[in-house]
Amino acid sequence: MKKVTTNKYAGNMIELHDVKGTKSFGCFKNFKACKSTLQRLKESGELQENRDTVTVCSFKNEVLQRVYNVRFLRNKWRPLPPTPAA
Repeated sequence: MKKVTTNKYAGNMIELHDVKGTKSFGCFKNFKACKSTLQRLKESGELQENRDTVTVCSFKNEVLQRVYNVRFLRNKWRPLPPTPAA
C-alpha cells in the first residue's frame, strides 16, 4: 500500500517558528528557500522582540531531526550554539 501524505514537501522540509514556539512562519523545502520570508519578517519588525531570532525545525520523511535557533548576525542568518541541558 502506498503511503499518502498531505505535506507538499514530502521527504525533507523545515518549519520556522518564533522562539516561544507560539507562531509558525511556514514550511519550506530547505533553509535557502525561506531566506526571503526571514528577510521580510526582519524588515517588518516581527522578529525584534526576539532579537531577530527564529526557531528552525528540520524534518526528514516527516520525522523531526533537529531543532535549532538562527539569528541575523553580520548580514547573514547564523545558527546559534545549542543551550546546555539543565
